[in-house]
Amino acid sequence: MFNLTIKRKVVLLMGLIVTIIPIILIATLLYSYYLFGVEHFFNTKVNEAIEETVKVAQLYLQEHKDKVKIDSLSIANNIEKNKHIIFNNKELLQLFVDQLANARGLVEIMVFQDGFVIIRNSLGLALWFENIKSEVLDKLENEEVIILEDNVENRVRAVTKIEGLPENTYVLVGRYIDQAILDHLKKTESSAKQYKLILGGLDITKHKLQTIFVCSSILLLTISVLIARRLALYITKPLEEIALATVSLRDGNFSVRVPEGEQKDEIHTLARAFNVMTEKISEQHNELVIANEVSNTRRKFIEVILAEVSVGILATNLDYEIISYNNVALDLLAVNIGPILKIEDIFPELLKLLENTKNSGFENQIDDLIIIRKNKKLHLAVKSGPVLDQNGKVESLVITFSNITDLIYNQKIAAWADVARRIAHEIKNPLTPISLAAERLKRKYSAAVETEPNSFIRYIDTIISHVGYIERMVAEFVDFAKIPDPKIKKNNLIKIIEESLLLQKVANPEITYSFDPKQDKYWVKCDYGQILRVINNLLNNATDAIKAKYSTVNLSEGKILINIKEDLKNDQLYIKIIDNGCGIKQTIIDRISEPYVTTKQHGTGLGLAIVKKIIEEHGGKFSISNIKDGAVAAFNLSFF
Repeated sequence: MFNLTIKRKVVLLMGLIVTIIPIILIATLLYSYYLFGVEHFFNTKVNEAIEETVKVAQLYLQEHKDKVKIDSLSIANNIEKNKHIIFNNKELLQLFVDQLANARGLVEIMVFQDGFVIIRNSLGLALWFENIKSEVLDKLENEEVIILEDNVENRVRAVTKIEGLPENTYVLVGRYIDQAILDHLKKTESSAKQYKLILGGLDITKHKLQTIFVCSSILLLTISVLIARRLALYITKPLEEIALATVSLRDGNFSVRVPEGEQKDEIHTLARAFNVMTEKISEQHNELVIANEVSNTRRKFIEVILAEVSVGILATNLDYEIISYNNVALDLLAVNIGPILKIEDIFPELLKLLENTKNSGFENQIDDLIIIRKNKKLHLAVKSGPVLDQNGKVESLVITFSNITDLIYNQKIAAWADVARRIAHEIKNPLTPISLAAERLKRKYSAAVETEPNSFIRYIDTIISHVGYIERMVAEFVDFAKIPDPKIKKNNLIKIIEESLLLQKVANPEITYSFDPKQDKYWVKCDYGQILRVINNLLNNATDAIKAKYSTVNLSEGKILINIKEDLKNDQLYIKIIDNGCGIKQTIIDRISEPYVTTKQHGTGLGLAIVKKIIEEHGGKFSISNIKDGAVAAFNLSFF
């Protein structure tokens, strides 16, 4: 019942009230009428009275039959006893039969043998003998007396065999019955039969009445359901329209309306209220859509700004759970944000700064942090500050940080370049006079020195040698301080590498150099001399690393591999120089390209700094890292 629609409930209710209850009442009345009316005339007492009446009439008839049986046996016995007397005298036999008939009040007595009448009383029917069938006589072989069933009115007859006489001798006896009694018996039996027929057809009549009643009930129920359906449709149609409109409203159709009708009833009030409600919802929805569009525009604008800015941005709640971020922050921190993470999971170095922000009353805090990500040291400039809600309370924190590693590196390079330029200027001026004076002393006084002339010459050579070392160092200072702008032209990188390899193979024949390019020409944009200098420097470093790892005897184990890889999508060519030398100390590998950072005993630490500067001025990137059995230096150039 609770899962039915309103219309079905109304139909069911109307059908129940209008049809089923009246049908039950009518059925009760009809059954009462039938029970106390019709069946009252066919109750058990009436049936018993009729049956008793029939039995009385039948007993009366049976009594006459029994008497006629006795009479027939008695007469047959008397005839058999007096057969010798009466059968010899026909008149005497006639008198004997008449006396027996009169004495017993019999209508007829007839003696016959083999189909011929021997004697009958004077009142007997002469012709009736022909109606006795042979089958009846045959039964007398087993029975003493047989009552004849015939159509003769007001009489009952019996036939029996006379023993002691010739075979097939019989006597027929007839007794008179009052015709009025017979008529009454017939009427009683006829009435009883008619009563039985009516009583037997009473069930059929009862079933017919039941069938008529059921069909009438079904017809009445059908008519009632149709009427109830029309009434339910009239009542529920406005409600169904409102229900369908509600579903449409739920699905997003805010323009749906329902007809209010002309009658000012409850349905009209409900429809009017629904339309007013829908109108307000539509207005609010339009306002929300506009507000959402504005919010989305602002959000997209902020997302574009966050995506385009070059600084990392993180937003956290007061529990330091990350609620927003940009891709730059993920790249700098080398993490992938999954489910809600805390700052301590991805940026633990920032916790102290955030605590300072809290402890200072949420004032802006600025600091420089050094972090290590993917084995690289990064210098970050970090700033944190609060975000206030409408009530002026702090609801979250915003942290911005930028990578200033290259800035610091460039500042160091600029500072070292200025120092190198000043040192070169101050040192280069006295070097030439010192060198010339030493040469002159050697030529002029080497023969004049009498005591320890060899020591004098060795001292002079030492001065000249160190002056030469200082001149070379000054030259590197000059090169580092002022590297000329590259003259970019179309050059074949294979030719540059092979030229550098030729010199290295001649100078270090024990070391195995491997270079097997896929093609004989790779045209790149570069300054031929500067890139040749880069490759020479990197090969020299690889050679020095091998010599530091292997003794002079085992230099044949040293291997240097030059590998070239194309990136046609980005129009780049990547060059790697791999050696199996001693590698670079892990403590300085992050600073190996900074000026004056070196692992060589007499190195200036400017070679890789110059290499990095040249590559960066060519628009590429330079990196160096350790591998399992050595180190790898890599840089990239653009295709021409």
